Amino acid sequence: MTRDPQKDKELAMVERLEPIVRCLRVLYVSAGKGSMLLGDVTQDIATNPRITMAQTVVDEHVRLLVKICPTWLTLVNLRKKEYLKLNRNLDTNIVLDAIKTKENQLLS
Repeated sequence: MTRDPQKDKELAMVERLEPIVRCLRVLYVSAGKGSMLLGDVTQDIATNPRITMAQTVVDEHVRLLVKICPTWLTLVNLRKKEYLKLNRNLDTNIVLDAIKTKENQLLS
C-alpha cells in the first residue's frame, strides 16, 4: 500500500513542529510582544541550535502551524508585511495536542 507523497511530506513536517512550538513560545514571552514580523521570527528560529532548518523551511513549518492551530498562531498582513501573532493566553499543551491529532489523522 502506498501513500501520497504530499501526505508523507506533511507528516514529516508535522513531526518536526513540537520544538518549533516551544521555541515560538519562548521567543514571544522573552520579547514581550504580541506580534512580530514573520521574517524575524523565522530567522530567530532558524538560528536556534536545537532546530537545524533553513529559514525558508522554518517559514513553511510556521505556516503549517498556523493552519493546524489558528487560535494560537495567526498570520496578519499589515502594510505589505506579514506579522505573526501569538496568543500567549492559550496553553502550549493544547497546541501540542492539536499537532498530535493532526499527526494521527495523517497516519490513518
